[in-house]
Parts: sequence; structure tokens; C-alpha cells
Amino acid sequence: MSARAGDPSALVQAQARQLFQDLSDETLSDMAGGKVFARGKAYAASGAVQELEDLAPTPFHLMGARARVHGSEVYDTEIWWLPDDDLNGDCDCPQGREGLFCKHQVALALVWRARLRGGSVVPDPDAVKKMQAAAKRAQTRASNIETLRQFVFAQKAEDLAALLWHLADWDKEVMARLKAWQAQSAAKNSSEGGNVRAAQAVVRELLKNPKGYLEPRDCGPYLRRAEQMFPIIETVLEQTPAQARVLCEDALKRLYKVGETADDSWGGEFSELIPQTTDLLKRCLLADPPPASWLKTWLALAQQDPWGLSPSKEVIAAAGPAVQKAYSLQVAKDWQEWHATHPKAQGHWDRDRSERRSAYLDDLNRQGDESSVFAVMSSTADTPGEWAELVQWCEARQRWREAMALSQKAFKQHPTDARIESALLRAYERDGYDEEALSIRQKRLQSQPSSDHYKAVLQAAQRAGRDVQAYRQSLMDWAASQEQRTERAWGSPSGRTIVDISVRVRWLSEVEKDMSAALVLVMQQGVQCDARLLLALASHLPKSQDVQARVLLLRLFEHTMPRASTPYTEVLNLVRLALDRMNVDDRALWLASLRSQYKAKRNFTKELPIS
Repeated sequence: MSARAGDPSALVQAQARQLFQDLSDETLSDMAGGKVFARGKAYAASGAVQELEDLAPTPFHLMGARARVHGSEVYDTEIWWLPDDDLNGDCDCPQGREGLFCKHQVALALVWRARLRGGSVVPDPDAVKKMQAAAKRAQTRASNIETLRQFVFAQKAEDLAALLWHLADWDKEVMARLKAWQAQSAAKNSSEGGNVRAAQAVVRELLKNPKGYLEPRDCGPYLRRAEQMFPIIETVLEQTPAQARVLCEDALKRLYKVGETADDSWGGEFSELIPQTTDLLKRCLLADPPPASWLKTWLALAQQDPWGLSPSKEVIAAAGPAVQKAYSLQVAKDWQEWHATHPKAQGHWDRDRSERRSAYLDDLNRQGDESSVFAVMSSTADTPGEWAELVQWCEARQRWREAMALSQKAFKQHPTDARIESALLRAYERDGYDEEALSIRQKRLQSQPSSDHYKAVLQAAQRAGRDVQAYRQSLMDWAASQEQRTERAWGSPSGRTIVDISVRVRWLSEVEKDMSAALVLVMQQGVQCDARLLLALASHLPKSQDVQARVLLLRLFEHTMPRASTPYTEVLNLVRLALDRMNVDDRALWLASLRSQYKAKRNFTKELPIS
């Protein structure tokens, strides 16, 4: 029998520990912020999380949950989890749509965590009452809206028309909508040029920016008004695609102009208009491909894009064979003329050179001319990015010998560039140059002694035929030699010596899985270690080593508490973990000492366990 998707027994023990750590109050508070976490906790205790169901595993998450979270509105909420990755979520509330970890996601995470543990969130009567009151208010609002809708639909058409005209006389937005409606209707009923010109006049009116500068708060209203042009252009497209193309070109030109003076930093709403309009332009081109001369029109239009993001490749592809042929001739001429009259970039990125070269190569790729692509890339590669791109191009086509030779050549020119070093490392490891690969791996480890680099260098040593145990010891000896440093206070000529054993502890605990050796290191007097490593080590120690785990947790608490503040999530979690490692008498004594020592921190002491 297979375990269900939301069953932590389906996970290995280490993954289960990580899952519940990622679902801990401390982690959720860090993700959402203290205030949002507190509101989410109240939602969870109110019964607001309903219709909870597990998510099936996918390549993007191992497990997760979805639910409908009730409040003043009802929101569809999801969270999902993958080992070695952060907890993630989504919600259709305003905060969730902006990519924030909202209170609804917090509430779902807490309820899901309780369910995974075989329990449920303890209800809070006050929170339940608030949730019920909010749901009742939402139901009343919905009922009132439905009553109003029925009333409006029962009125006479002439009365509604009179009211609508009165509103339009007072509100420019309503008047703009009526004009757009009129233009769409005229374009639908006739294909005469006069009606198209009328449609163009309305589109220009919709895109006008009378303020001259769009503040962030103005972008939303401008977007809603400007979007009214799409039904008009769609209608013209059905009748005369070439005229619709002209409308799209004119609209893009005006949007680019407005974009130069728009502050869209809050929501990115204004910039959404550009790809929508460009997509409509591509549909016009596909419906009625223009002549080769249209290329000049598009290139001139793309030059006006203030963001430089116009999708020229997609537009040219939609424009048909005549424009594509003209484009191929143009980009080849642009690059060849520039390359003939300019020296090499000498390793420095040059925007003009890069744009011309990329456009030419993209077009050669579009034509499927691999020999010309390779000839141009290899003869003109100069910057580290261009060399790395060339090597990757060869690797994608399994041209391994050329990839090796080019990687070596690039490394001689750019020995400090990480992309070139990575390309050379791939070539060495792929082609069996084990000693050379080991040398690079060791250099990387010494630059950044992470667990991943430590594991990789051990694997490289094994492939190179080294005695892995002896090599491992040499790495540990090197790490030990790097642990001592002097820390000086500002303005003081002398300092204190610090011994930080974090690197060796990380390697031992995360790669070697030798918790005993890691514990020996951290139990030494006068040494420092990364707090996250200490917490992970303490969490992994079995019940038989409660004393050692408690020592580590108390050390962490003493280190963390002086800087802690409301809601004290991190230190309260440490308290709970430490209490789990104590007998009843020790628990009572320590809790009493905490209440006495930190009585001024009332938000901390009130959250301490009773016993």
C-alpha cells in the first residue's frame, strides 16, 4: 500500500525533520512577518481553513496542501514543499497576488502541520466568533449586491441609458468607455476607412495621458482605460488586418511615449500593456503579412521602446517570408559593417556590439545555418560571456573536442571568470582529466568551503585515484588551520582571538553524517559555531544524548535572547526544544528562572509553557 501524498511517513526521517522545521512557527513568522503570522495563527484557530486537501507530488514539489480560507472574503490558497528548498505558497488575495506570504497561507500551513502530526489546531472561541461575524457580514454584502443587480436588470432600457449618459457627463472614464463602445460597434458594422480612422481617434483618446507623468497610483486607472482599445482593434482585425496592424503600431508608439514618464514601480501594471499590444500586432501580421518595406517601420518603432524589450524575433517571425528575408540582410549588414570598422571589445562588454552580434547570430540560428553560427561565434568571441556561450553551444551539440579546446583557450584569456572556469571544469570531468578537475575543485573549496564543494572535491579525489580517507583528513586539517582569526573592536589597537569551527562542523554533519565527531568539536571550550548548525546538530541527537543536546540549545538561547523581540518566535522555539530534553524537575526550575530573569519581557514570559 502506498502512502498518501500528505503523509510524512512517506518521507525519510531527515526529510520529515526538515518539513516540520520549515512548517515551524519560527520559519512561518520569518516568511510572513510577526504581525501577519499572528493574524494567520488567529485564522487557523478560528476554523477559517476549510476544504483542506493534499496536493499530489509533482517535479516541483514533493507534497503540499490546498484549501479555501474564509474571512471577509473566501480565498483559494495553496502551500507546497520540496526537500532542500523553502516552503512556498500561493493565494488569490491581494497580498498573495503580489508574491507575499500572506495570513491565509500561514493559516493553511498551521492547519496542515497539525494534520500531518495526526491532530488539529486548538480552536480559539474568540477567533471563532470573529470569523463567524466576518462571514455573516460577507454574506450580507453579497445578498445586498444581488438585490441591487436584480433591481437594475428590472429597469427600462431608456431609464438606464439616461442614467448612464448622466454619469458619463460627470465622469471622463465612463465617457471614454462609451466612445470605445461606439468605435467598436462602427468597426464591426463597416470596413470603410472612415470608420477605421474613427477607431484610431478613439484609441488615441484612450491612450492619452493628460497629466504628463503617471504616478504609481495613476497606473491602474490608466491601464483600465487603455485596455478598452483591445476590443476595438480586435473588431478591425476581423475586417481589415492591415488597418488593425496600423492601429497596433500607433498604440505601441503612444504607449512607449507614456512609458518614458510612468512610475510603474508598485505593481508593474503599466508594463503589461506592451506585451498585450505586441501580441495583437503579431496576430495582425499573421493574418495579412506585410511587404518587405514594413521592416523599416518595425525597426523604427522598436527603437522607441524605453525598456528595450521589444520581441523583435517573435515579431519578425510573424511578419512572413518577405520581412524575414529583408531582416536577415539587414542584421548581416549591420554586424559586418560594425565589425569591420571597430576593434575587438578587449574583454569588455559593449552594448552596441553585443546587440548587433546577437541579432545576427539569432537570425543565423533561425535559418538553421549551424556552420555559419559556429564560424561567427568562434571568430568573434571576446568577452567571458561570449566564450561561455560558445562552449555551451558546442556542448548542446555534443561537439566535445571543440568544447574542450575552446574552454582551455578561454581560460587562458579569462582565468578569473567563474563561467569560464565552470566550462573548463565540465570539460575536464567529462573527458577524464581527473587531476586537472581536482585542482579546480580544490580551488573552489578553498574559496567557498560549502558542503556542496566539499562533497564534490571528495568525489573528484576518488576519480583521480587518491586515498580518499587521507585526502579527507588533509581537507579537515586545512579547515582547522583557517579557523582562528582576530576580531578587533572599532578604535581598539588590540583584539580577541576567535576560533570558528563552523566549516568542519558543517562538513561532518551535512556530508559525513558523523554527528559524534561534530559534537566533539562543538563541545570544546572557547569555540564558536554557526547557530543554524548547532540547532540542526542538537535536533539530530538521540534521546540518549539529551544532556549534550540541552547544552547546545541553552547556548543558542543565551546567544539569541539578548537580541530577541516580539513575537519571540525563535527563542520560544528554542525553549520548547530545550524543555523536551529535560526531566520534570529541571523543566520547572528553568521555567521559573526564565520568568524571573525576563519578567520585564511580558510578551515573552506569557508565551512560556506552564510546565
